Amino acid sequence: MCPVVPISISVLAHCFSPDATTQELAAKLNSEIALAKEQQADDSYRYNCQEYIDNSEFKIEDKPGQEEVHLTRSYGDEKFDFPS
Repeated sequence: MCPVVPISISVLAHCFSPDATTQELAAKLNSEIALAKEQQADDSYRYNCQEYIDNSEFKIEDKPGQEEVHLTRSYGDEKFDFPS
């Protein structure tokens, strides 16, 4: 049985059968975690996202406390709403 303590994804992978799929998943998750940490440390990433949002044709509706974010955009006479 795996211990109930904070552990890395690679350690978690050893708790299950070390087949190729498990190893590939652990490697991908570790890669995503490293990328997220790198982006948190990079202030320009945050500003690039804000610049994109400010210049985008989409309007973003993000209500605090809700998990959904709505994107809306008008194109000619049509209005697009994601999710709708």
